[in-house]
Amino acid sequence: MCDMLELVQLGKNVRYIRVNILETTISEFSNLTGISRDVICRIEDLRLGKNSKACPSVSTILKLCKSLNVDIGEIMGNDISSNTTVLSDLRGVVSNGN
Repeated sequence: MCDMLELVQLGKNVRYIRVNILETTISEFSNLTGISRDVICRIEDLRLGKNSKACPSVSTILKLCKSLNVDIGEIMGNDISSNTTVLSDLRGVVSNGN
């Protein structure tokens, strides 16, 4: 489905969103997205580039994108930390109760 660089970037972006933008715990992020804590941990661990077997399913990635109101290309393609438009929209996810 995706190459290792995309998986690493996905892991980095999810971790950045959870920790730096939404400032949530893994449990809170799990409740927000509807994705289990274990799967979120595996996705975030992808940022280390070590476990390509933990590739999340397409449906999980789409569920994540829908819950955060982020396009799949934005969360997998590039470093999301420099995308001010997406970051601004993400800050509204928690304040609006999603």
